[in-house]
Amino acid sequence: METYPLSPIPGTIVLMQPDNQSQYDFILDPSQKKTTGPAFLQNPKKRIIALVAFIIGMLLLIIVGVAIFTALTKKDTSAIVDVVAYQTELVRISNLGLEDATDSSVRAQTSTISTFIQSDLAQTSTFLAKQGKKLTELESASKLDPEVVKTLESAKLKNTYDQELLSAIDETSAKYKIALQKALNGASSDKEKSVIQSSATNILTYEKL
Repeated sequence: METYPLSPIPGTIVLMQPDNQSQYDFILDPSQKKTTGPAFLQNPKKRIIALVAFIIGMLLLIIVGVAIFTALTKKDTSAIVDVVAYQTELVRISNLGLEDATDSSVRAQTSTISTFIQSDLAQTSTFLAKQGKKLTELESASKLDPEVVKTLESAKLKNTYDQELLSAIDETSAKYKIALQKALNGASSDKEKSVIQSSATNILTYEKL
């Protein structure tokens, strides 16, 4: 049986697509494609602003993180700073004695402690510097006793200078030894312990002379 192409129904209009237009062009047409992502990011300028804001935010997080980590891991040097402050005060008092002491044995004793303490002061200051701790003048002078000078000046008039000098050295040395013990208890490295122990040995050696 032969078949024949269907002919249009009478009274109807058949719309023919142009030969060069596909029925799927509306799918492939870029103008018909849906955009993805937040609408404001479709603007190039806004994308740049968002990127810059993101980078700045990340940098701030990194800076804050580093600051927190540094604060948590930073070593407490307050105990050894106190040691340095007492050493500074002992050097000051002994230097006063070297200027005004009248008894030769007292001058010799004062010279000995001055030599010991100056050596220890150099070591502890160097240790702190290597730990990144820069001492301020206020910290170095935190154990300075202004009454010592007044007492010694008054002792000159009473002819009791040497006795008052040795008394001032002994009182400061007693506080110094307590500071040394505290620093030794809190030492966190062999080098720190060595520096503190050396200072402790010297002050004990002086007291035995």
